[in-house]
Amino acid sequence: MRATGTKRKRARFAIIGSAHVDILGISHDDPKHLDKVGHIEVRLGGSAYNVSVNLARLGYKVGIWTAVRAGSVVEKWIVSRLRREGVSTESISRDRRSYAGAFVANKHEGNYVSAVTSTGVDRIDLPLRRIRRLIRRSSSVIIDCNLSADQLSQTLELCNRVGKPITIASVSETKVLRFAEAQRASHVPVRALATDARIFKALENSFAERSVTDFHSMLGELCVSVIGVFDKFEQNADGTAHDIGIKLIFSDGTVRRFEETIHDRATSTGTRDALACGLAIVGENVSHQREFIEEFREISWPIICRVVKSDRTTIGNIEDEASLDNFGIEQEYMSLRALVFQRISRVTNRLWQIAAAILAAVTGLNELFPKQVGPLLQRFYFAVFGG
Repeated sequence: MRATGTKRKRARFAIIGSAHVDILGISHDDPKHLDKVGHIEVRLGGSAYNVSVNLARLGYKVGIWTAVRAGSVVEKWIVSRLRREGVSTESISRDRRSYAGAFVANKHEGNYVSAVTSTGVDRIDLPLRRIRRLIRRSSSVIIDCNLSADQLSQTLELCNRVGKPITIASVSETKVLRFAEAQRASHVPVRALATDARIFKALENSFAERSVTDFHSMLGELCVSVIGVFDKFEQNADGTAHDIGIKLIFSDGTVRRFEETIHDRATSTGTRDALACGLAIVGENVSHQREFIEEFREISWPIICRVVKSDRTTIGNIEDEASLDNFGIEQEYMSLRALVFQRISRVTNRLWQIAAAILAAVTGLNELFPKQVGPLLQRFYFAVFGG
């Protein structure tokens, strides 16, 4: 599916956050066992990666900032895959001192049981000039909470100075609290926050500790216009379908729900990042709730449903990102035009090398045999240049 409409085709998104390796252990074994029989999937992930790929596949112009360990296998994998998807990688920070980010999780019967994340992006100094340039070229910014609270504050301030609308991808229970901490210092207006039921509960609990219990006050302290919560993923009794649902919570306390039944294969993996995309691409003015809801229903809700159906973190049934037998490293992507110019350059260079070798040989022969070679060179000169 490609974006339609002049307004959406012109949109350009800046994505700021983590792109890393996802390592998933998937099992149907006894959950009490320490070593469960199952299989391992290795693929690329991270909220910034997922959001970038989704938007690029929908036809939007996308640029990403993330940090990768220079010279590593993962760097080549991440950069080549993003370029293949059409995402601009010129703003990415490549540093041999960066940590190699990874998400390691255990899934049992389709649900996450436990996970550990080490992204690396939250441990570096942000290249503010590079990120500012990326933000200025965009029409909207999506930031994931893999950044530290200080990094989030810095990035929010950069967006605010140039007036770019902001969507936040919450990532996890622990990391969404980084956003709350950043907003206590920054108070930057944020257009939307994408969460799920587990993450939203952690956010509610943190505000309840300060006696903030209503939606209006919570969104006011966060300076957020709308929060999207993916809060329903239930298998029906006969196991043939899943009921899914989200709610949109607006700053005035209004709540709107969206629900649908998904048949055949389905997963909640990736829905939160798809929700972040959906919240970012709908109407510019959240205060016009009716228009916002109608556009969300028309454009964004189908995207979220497609991710659920795809059984992937991103839109579409694509080939496996990698396996343990073939780690999936691809040749660095180059456009057809770049390949043509590269081939012409190689041929031209080779011809110059041949011409230089012939000239050197003739010059040597002329020095050794001037009486024999000199007249031949003179005739050649007159024939080519006409005297």
